[in-house]
Amino acid sequence: MAGLRGAQGRGLRILSESSSSAHVADMKRRLLAGLPEAKWYEYEAISADNVRLGSELAFGAGVSPELLVRARPPSFSRSTRTSSAPERAALRARRRSSKDRQPKRAR
Repeated sequence: MAGLRGAQGRGLRILSESSSSAHVADMKRRLLAGLPEAKWYEYEAISADNVRLGSELAFGAGVSPELLVRARPPSFSRSTRTSSAPERAALRARRRSSKDRQPKRAR
């Protein structure tokens, strides 16, 4: 560290993820104030930079897209109409008994 201080941080490079933390911002500010030749880079593998740039091109301002999620109406298929276990068991029994009454087909 003494060598870095003597060179005012020349050659020191820091790579970090982007952060909105006040603590990290203060740490970065203090480090770069003490070592003015040091460089601090932030990188995100997945970032919203292209979203922001695209919205600036499309709308003239950086806007954030919002995803609107709507609940789908319930499905009223035969399998979801009966909700309790006894009702489902009764439905299966009726199906079995109706199959027993059907004549067997010759192959």
